[in-house]
Amino acid sequence: MLKPLPIAWIAWDTPERIAAHPAIKDGLGHDAPGLVLTIFANGCLKVSATRRPRLHLADAARYARAAHTWIEAALVSEPNRHLHRVADTLRKRLQLEGWRNLGNGVFEALPVEKALAVLSGIRDIAEPPRPPVRETAIPAFLRKEDSEMQENSVGALPALVIASTPIRQDDAGRFCLNDLHKAAGGENRHRPSLWLENQQTQELVEEIAKAGNPALEQNQPVSVIKGGSSPGTYVCKELVYAYAMWVSPKFHLTVIRAFDDFVMGRKPQVGGVLPDVVASAIKTRAWRLAEEYRLAGMRLISGAHRPGDEELFWETASRAMERLEEHLTSIARNMLASKRDPRQLAAWILVWKPEVPEWERRLH
Repeated sequence: MLKPLPIAWIAWDTPERIAAHPAIKDGLGHDAPGLVLTIFANGCLKVSATRRPRLHLADAARYARAAHTWIEAALVSEPNRHLHRVADTLRKRLQLEGWRNLGNGVFEALPVEKALAVLSGIRDIAEPPRPPVRETAIPAFLRKEDSEMQENSVGALPALVIASTPIRQDDAGRFCLNDLHKAAGGENRHRPSLWLENQQTQELVEEIAKAGNPALEQNQPVSVIKGGSSPGTYVCKELVYAYAMWVSPKFHLTVIRAFDDFVMGRKPQVGGVLPDVVASAIKTRAWRLAEEYRLAGMRLISGAHRPGDEELFWETASRAMERLEEHLTSIARNMLASKRDPRQLAAWILVWKPEVPEWERRLH
């Protein structure tokens, strides 16, 4: 059996230069993935393999905003069909060495040099190119960046807003069904799981898959993301329309008009929107608390877990994150109405903890 070739590198550069690099292209169909190491200014490192480096960096930029940081640079390899397996092995080795995985392949306080050293023990690697000169670290909320430049930055996607609710997207451009449910009013009878179990919905998913769409990873109209900063069920545009029609004619019309604004590039208007620094703090804190809850649950049943338990905990944590976001948003709006400084409020939210119920306090 032939020994695999060493992992070669295309570039180690800033996101803007990576996006403009002629050798880095977003692949379609069954093109081989490239290994991407994304370096954040807060010391975190994201380890992943992807066929779409540009969209991947756009997703990493969304994590960066939620974590009050920015991307300093990315190291991108030549494509190779085995790199998904290599990335998975690298993440497992790093965790075994004690590096904390925050979810979705993002490791806390991990130097890229350390990741490369561990990677070299998995597969031969070529000497990486020289990294770019790092910027002086500046707190994210002090960075004066033009909003239009942010919208047009690497791989950025125009924001879709429905009924004053921002709708997240995954790397392939699918839309978050959980956000759509929230936009529709969040009623129990409109739960995405009920709609996906519908026979008509399943037949529509099959027809979309048969028709094919090269923009979708492995031609999947539905994708489930577990963990990370953006967990949820993501669906293609056709299924967004179908879900909206299932909810009500009124919501269907709202979705059609929102997509018109989305396609035309008109800036969405989000009613009662919070300051960016506060909104980012809410999303970050809700994600971290939900992840702590999920990990605590898995530890509690370790050694006794059954197939499907992990998926159940992911789903429960996702719901918990939504509830925490709603609760913190309500608190933030009340505090802002009392003239609380947004930056001070954001700092308070990042260390906020839920109150312990009276019966639980008595147990201790």
